[in-house]
Amino acid sequence: MRIIYVTTSITGYDFENAVKDINFNSNPSNQNFHHALIRACASYMNVDVVSSANALLSFKKDIVSEDYIKYHYLKSSKNKFLHYFSLKHALNSKLKQLIGKDKDVMIIVDGMNISLTSTCLSFAKKHHIKIIGILTDNPNLLSNVKKIYIKKVLQNAAKFDGYICLTKALNELMNVNKRPFSIIDGVYEKRELINSHLITKDPYIFFGGSLYSKYGVKTLINAFLNSDVNARLIIAGAGPLQEYIVKKSIRTHHTIIYLSTLSQAELQYYQNHAIININPRPFTKEMDDYCIPSKVFEYAGSNAITISTHHTRLKEAFGDSIIWTKDNEFDMAEAIEKVFAMTNEEKEKIVNSAHEVINKNYTISEVGKKIVDLIKNIA
Repeated sequence: MRIIYVTTSITGYDFENAVKDINFNSNPSNQNFHHALIRACASYMNVDVVSSANALLSFKKDIVSEDYIKYHYLKSSKNKFLHYFSLKHALNSKLKQLIGKDKDVMIIVDGMNISLTSTCLSFAKKHHIKIIGILTDNPNLLSNVKKIYIKKVLQNAAKFDGYICLTKALNELMNVNKRPFSIIDGVYEKRELINSHLITKDPYIFFGGSLYSKYGVKTLINAFLNSDVNARLIIAGAGPLQEYIVKKSIRTHHTIIYLSTLSQAELQYYQNHAIININPRPFTKEMDDYCIPSKVFEYAGSNAITISTHHTRLKEAFGDSIIWTKDNEFDMAEAIEKVFAMTNEEKEKIVNSAHEVINKNYTISEVGKKIVDLIKNIA
C-alpha cells in the first residue's frame, strides 16, 4: 500500500528555517504532529507528502527529500481571491501525477484544513480511492473561526472512509457513520542530538509553547516566583505575552529568561537539560474531552521530570510518571518545590517510568503499527 499524505506540514529542515521568517505564522504543534505521523507511516509504507505550505513560503524546489520521504510542495496564487482555485487545481494535478492508474494507494489528509480536504474528497470519490481524515480539534471550540468553517469541517468529516483522532470524544463527534478509526493521542519523535550551549549554567524549569494567558503562562510565572527554589525559569515561544515576559525577565534580573521560537532540535536540547519541563495549561471539561497537549509527550521523552495540570487521558496513560498539579499558582509552586526536594534517584525513577510509557505506546514505530492496522481495516 502506498500513501499520499496531504497536509500543510513541511520537512523539519524547511520548518526550522521558516520559523525565522517573521512573515511566517508558524504552528509548531501542528507541524510536529503531522511530521511525526508522516514518519510513522513511512516506517511501514511508501509515502509521498503533498504540502500546500508553498502558498506561504517560496521554496526554491518543488520536490524535497527528507531521508526516504518525498515532499511535493504545491504552488498556488498568493492573491487571496485566487488562492483557493489555484490550490485546488495544483492539488488535483499533483494527485493525478502521483497516483496515475495505481489503485493500491490511499490518501491521508489533514481534516482540519477544509481546502485540502474538500479537494481530496472529490478526487477520491471520482477515482474510487479510500481516504483517511486526521482530526485534531473540535472545530466548535476553536477561537476566531467562522461558522462556515465549523460547518464545513463537520460536513467533510462525515465522508471519510477512516479516521485518525486525538481522543475518543473527537471520534464520536466526527465519525458519525461509525467507520474504522484509530485513536492516536500523541507521538514522540526523537530528534538528532545537537551540539549547543545553554543560555544559563544554573538549574532551570522549562516551558516551550504558545504564549497566551489561556495556556496558563501567567500562572506558571507566578507559581515560579512564589516557589522557594534556587533555579531559573526559561520560556520559549511566541505569542501575545511575549512583551509581558520580557518585562518580567528584566524585573527579576533574568531569573526568568525569555527565548524566542526555537527549532525542534533546540527545544529537545533545552528539555533534556532541564530539571523540570512544565505544562501549565488549564483544562475545562470540553477541552479535557477533545484536546491533548502534545508537548507533554515531548516532555515525557526527555531526561527531565514533567509537571502537568490534570488531564484525564494523560493521567490514564502516564500515571505516577508525571507530577500532577491543579491549575493555580499555589499548587503549581508546591509541585515545583516537591521536585526540587527529590533525590537524584527518585527523579531518575520517575523519568525512566515516563520513558517506558513512551517506548511502549508513542514511538514512531508503535504509532506506525496503529496506522497500518487502520489501513488494513479499510482496504
